[in-house]
Amino acid sequence: MTVRQLAGAWLAALVMAAGAVGAVRSVAPPRHEFFQHVQVAVIGSSLMKSAVAPTGSGATSLLGDGRIHERVGVNSVEEWQAITLAAGAVSSGARVVLIEVNPFIRDLPAIAAERTCDARQTGLRHWLKDTQFTLANDFHSAFGLSRMERRGDGDPPRLHEQQHFTADEIKVMYPLVLHQPYCGRELGRLVQATRAHGVTMVMLLPPHSAASEVVQGKRATAALRALASQTAAGYGLPLFAPQGPWDNAEFYDLAHLNVRGRAHFQAELAAWWRSR
Repeated sequence: MTVRQLAGAWLAALVMAAGAVGAVRSVAPPRHEFFQHVQVAVIGSSLMKSAVAPTGSGATSLLGDGRIHERVGVNSVEEWQAITLAAGAVSSGARVVLIEVNPFIRDLPAIAAERTCDARQTGLRHWLKDTQFTLANDFHSAFGLSRMERRGDGDPPRLHEQQHFTADEIKVMYPLVLHQPYCGRELGRLVQATRAHGVTMVMLLPPHSAASEVVQGKRATAALRALASQTAAGYGLPLFAPQGPWDNAEFYDLAHLNVRGRAHFQAELAAWWRSR
């Protein structure tokens, strides 16, 4: 087969694939959205992805009251993205929204300068990523391939590991850059919307490891905790912030809980919820 013939064959295959995808999209039900048919929505960064199981109900319910929960944890989640996810959870019928406070008050040094609250720019970027994901999964379905995992679903690959980190990881993560919410007005509107719908909204501050306290110092650790309390109080929201530091054996790196730490976190969260 000549190069021209080979190129023609590939082009024909792509056209056929596009047609198959179009056919699937015309008859398939709408793609899965987060927080459908759940009572408790959990939203945050990769820290929340390691701290909370993807879903649970009954005996494994997050708050210990039997209600089903769904957790979405997105690496380096942006404020506007977290707000959008929370608003979606409310509109989908969630009765409790647990949202990590970190995205609103601190950033890693490498990305701190890039943070904004440009809803149009950020929303377009997320729409493009979502569309790309949906098209890829439609293509997989059309040809009998396994579906891809949505960003935010599933568990971290290192969840069952013991704590290990490198000097390079320390440079990437610290020192943390603290700030007031860039999307403060939008966050305020979200809080108002949750109240209007009778939804309980809670901010979460994941625990920190003894190693991270050594690396960043007790003063910086206390400053983050104080800012978290100030932010939650400023919006009239309760804050779940377990006392630390926690044992290094409960983390797989400086900041992310492993499976043992997750069990500890979820147990403390359920106990805190019952005592409210």
